[in-house]
Amino acid sequence: MMQPWLTRGLVLAVVNGAAQTLLGAIEAAHPTSDDVAEPITIAVLAGVALLWGALDGWLRRPGRGMNWFYAALIGGFGAGLLGVIGKAAFVDATGIWALGPALTGGAAFTALLILLPAGLGLAVGGRMLEPTSVTSVTSVTSVTSVTSVTSVTSVPSTSSTGEDPGSLRDAAR
Repeated sequence: MMQPWLTRGLVLAVVNGAAQTLLGAIEAAHPTSDDVAEPITIAVLAGVALLWGALDGWLRRPGRGMNWFYAALIGGFGAGLLGVIGKAAFVDATGIWALGPALTGGAAFTALLILLPAGLGLAVGGRMLEPTSVTSVTSVTSVTSVTSVTSVTSVPSTSSTGEDPGSLRDAAR
């Protein structure tokens, strides 16, 4: 099983790299549509990190803050690399010269684009009611209802010895 930070980092690297490639393709095909596509892409990418961070906060995962810190570092570097590879393969003739800016400024921006929304999600998710407290209330209620049904059905209505059924019930307690 992979470390949680590695899973989050690799998934977000692929998502961000694919978004960079898609955004590059949109910019190449429709140069004037950049004003709309870029903010929407950034909002979607931030939303993914925010929701995943909130889920980790809600589930009270151990080490969640450091997991997201490492995931942001892996995601930033991986997204820069995958973005350059994706643009070179599918969009235009992006070459090795694009790796430098992608692995420095681009990676730093992507790491912040992962870390800040995930941190906000951790804070919001950590304030939500724990999922274990909800299930423990449900399990106590179901055990109580089963116990009450069992106690009602276990009391015999008549006795084979001719004694009062009430005395048998008192003796069983």
